[in-house]
Parts: sequence; structure tokens; C-alpha cells
Amino acid sequence: MYHFHMFGCHTSSYYAKYPVYLFVTTMCCKEPWVQRSLLSKSRYRRGFTSVGTRPHNICRNLSLRTLGLKATAVSSQITIAQQDLLDYVAPLELGRKALSNSAIRAVVNEKIALLELMNPTPVPVDSQELGGKWRLVYTDSENILGVSRPRWLQPVGAIYQTIFLDTMQVENAETIQPFGISFDNKVWATFTKSPPKKVFVQFRRFQFGPFGFPAPTNARGFLETTFLDRRMRISRGNRRHVFVLVKE
Repeated sequence: MYHFHMFGCHTSSYYAKYPVYLFVTTMCCKEPWVQRSLLSKSRYRRGFTSVGTRPHNICRNLSLRTLGLKATAVSSQITIAQQDLLDYVAPLELGRKALSNSAIRAVVNEKIALLELMNPTPVPVDSQELGGKWRLVYTDSENILGVSRPRWLQPVGAIYQTIFLDTMQVENAETIQPFGISFDNKVWATFTKSPPKKVFVQFRRFQFGPFGFPAPTNARGFLETTFLDRRMRISRGNRRHVFVLVKE
């Protein structure tokens, strides 16, 4: 069952597509590793650091709006970047096809980093947008994808996470089909906020098909939301895995 861990600038064709990124990077991102690797086609050269290694640390305290960028322009760039990411990960089977391909994962990480930099919600844990039913579209977590399980116990179809803000609870749900019979696996947890982006999670109960039992007291972790709007959420867990989800 899956856990909650639970999700100088180089010229690039990306800059024509995301001009707001070029502005922010050249004017504000002074870290050398950002200047030499952010959205660069040269990221695979020896000595270059992949943007996927520290994407959620890029310009940590940067607010696009405080830089004088119009909200409508930022929103437009976010929409373009979101669709670009969704189109790219769509054929990856929630990330399964990227697990053994570091080049594909690097591209996904680059697209995720771009959205994290343009995060429109400074304090995600206090936003009402955090609540609701979310569907996983990409992760690099082998545990969530169930690839180490026997094939007949691996999740099929959609994987969901529902966040209940009123009760501070979370429900994760997947479906397995052993011998052609569908069963729901679920995990229930409670969480506490640690603004601006982190929640600490305590697992409460596991369900495997018709069987359920309490979670051990040491089953806990945290989740940091690095991008949030009404359409998409990007989170990173305590095991450094990334999760991209869309609102149902």
C-alpha cells in the first residue's frame, strides 16, 4: 500500500515560451547553480547541476507580484506551464515509464521547477484550494506506484488523495484487481500545519481490500506543497519524492 509522503542564464527555447521565467531568473536568481543550469539545454554537461536537485529552493522568498509583473501575465504563463507539464507526463503512466529513464525524469523535474518558481499561493497550508479530491498524474515514488509488488497487486487506474480541511484529515485511495476482482486500498491520516508550505502527517488506519487495521504510532511523515492553485498541486514528501496532482 502506498504512503502519504504524502509530492549566467543560458539561451533556451523555453524562454520564448515562458518570458516571465527569464525575467525572474536573470534579475533575481543569483545562486550560481541556478544561473548555470536553470532550464538550460546544457544541463547534461559535466559540471552542470540539474535543476531537479533543488527546484523548490529556487528564489525561496521571491514574489512575482512584488517584482511588478502583472497578475494576468503571470496567470497566463502558469497556465501554459501547467499544460506543458501535463502533456509531457500524460504517456508516462503516472511516472512508471520514467523510473528507469533519468533523462525523462530530468525533463519532468525541469518543468516542475518552473511551476514551483511561479507558485501563486505563498502560504499553501492556509489556502482553501488545498482541500478537496486530488488525482495523481505523476510521481517518482516507486512505493506509491507499487512497482515492487506482484503485478496483480499493483494499482490500476487512478490514484486519489482527498484532503478534508475541516477535520484536518487525509484519505489516500487506490484500486487493485487481483484475479480480475476490484478491491480498494486506502490510508487515513491526520495532519497538522506548519506554515507556509509544510504539513506533518500521522497515519491512523490502513485498509487492504476488505481488511483494515490501525497504523503503528511511528507511521508519520511530512508533506511540503511547493505549488498550489485551483487546478494543480505539486508536493514533496519527507523521502524527497515529488507528486503532481490535479483537482477533480
